[in-house]
Amino acid sequence: MNVIFMVSDGFGPASETFGRTYYQYVNKYPSNHITPLDKILVGQSRTRSNSSLITDSAAGATAYSCGHKTYNYGIAVTPDKIHVPLFWKEHTIKECLQELQVDLLFGGGLCHFIPSYESKSCRKDDINLIDDSEFLFINDRVSFDNLNNTGVLPVMGLFASDHMSFEIDRDPKKEPALWEMADKALKILSYSDKKRKGFFLLIEGSRIDMAAHGNDPAAHANDILAYYKTVEVVQKFVDENPNTLVVSVSDHETGGLALGYQPTKVYPKYIWYPEVVARVKKSSNKIALEIEEVLKSRVKSKESNDEDDNDNTDIIYDLIEDIILDKMGIDDVTDEELNYIIESEAGRTIIDLSNYLAKMVSNRAKIAWTTHGHSGVDVNLYAYGKHSRLFRGNKENTDIGRTIEKLLGLNLSELTDRLFSDFKFSNTNINTRISKPKFNEIHYHDIKN
Repeated sequence: MNVIFMVSDGFGPASETFGRTYYQYVNKYPSNHITPLDKILVGQSRTRSNSSLITDSAAGATAYSCGHKTYNYGIAVTPDKIHVPLFWKEHTIKECLQELQVDLLFGGGLCHFIPSYESKSCRKDDINLIDDSEFLFINDRVSFDNLNNTGVLPVMGLFASDHMSFEIDRDPKKEPALWEMADKALKILSYSDKKRKGFFLLIEGSRIDMAAHGNDPAAHANDILAYYKTVEVVQKFVDENPNTLVVSVSDHETGGLALGYQPTKVYPKYIWYPEVVARVKKSSNKIALEIEEVLKSRVKSKESNDEDDNDNTDIIYDLIEDIILDKMGIDDVTDEELNYIIESEAGRTIIDLSNYLAKMVSNRAKIAWTTHGHSGVDVNLYAYGKHSRLFRGNKENTDIGRTIEKLLGLNLSELTDRLFSDFKFSNTNINTRISKPKFNEIHYHDIKN
């Protein structure tokens, strides 16, 4: 039996409505046209962690992969800090390579795999995880396209130094799309499964979550559409390989998205505008970085005591307005907005600017966000194929992990005893060397040490 576990990170019920409406708008579909996910909706998953009504990513991943509730920031441990095994790992790539029998890995994060002395590394040590492994390694689009479907396992493809790009920013000549990586992975795994024992594949739409952390509606919408395409690829595989189950679920909702934002004194209109979101061409992060480059030229002009400083300021304003019109589709930018973007440069961060640009789009689209973190709502649960009926209804997130455990013929409790029978937690603090990205991408899951 094959099991394909899909994680639409940060994708809540409002995001599904948002994604469906955007999907209909950009494709000119009628209002009754449903998404690939709508076709396989079977229930909901409850997301609270052991320590909070709002889970973090670590506890959410542990619930699905271990079948245990744990505290926020706890990975593969029970609330009393007893280690439990994972049948997949969402955030701990190094451990995947060293401890588990992983055959295939596609994605970004190259900087975490190469030693600190290499220019694109973000590690704090000299460990080279690529050289230390037996993987066939590829890191460019051409090699991905030319990768055979047989005889290549184990294979690792890392196509970006940091995160893979948001779909709205992705250069198809450099990075494969999520649905392309899923299609390639399914072909390789199915053709390599000569003994027909089956395989387990994790597919994560991680950038849905990161766009929601930034409250960026355009990046959020386009990564949702990329996830829809991936679901279509997987559904087709299941139809052709009926001994396969696909489960799609989110670990939590991110952003607290609300479709309808009109804080007015008069009775509000019942509206929101997908066309505003569709006009945006880049993520707010990318646009913020472009604006920052323009503003740097203004700083250099001031430092040189340029006599034409007033003229340069006018030029800066014009350039910023052009960027906002071209990249964001906003033709009614206000003086207040321009003043914040340009004049508050010294007192704000790149994240502040990115969030502000995203809010400019959200306000005009009449949508809102309650947080830059997670929220506590139930998330939709989707299943298709063999044994999909077992996932019908409103489920605790741990029940989903336990059901897959049974279908795979595993006994995680027994495995825990075998793996950690002689293990003891250290009584002293361990000084770990954590790799940290050094690129311009905004990060929302940084670990501080």
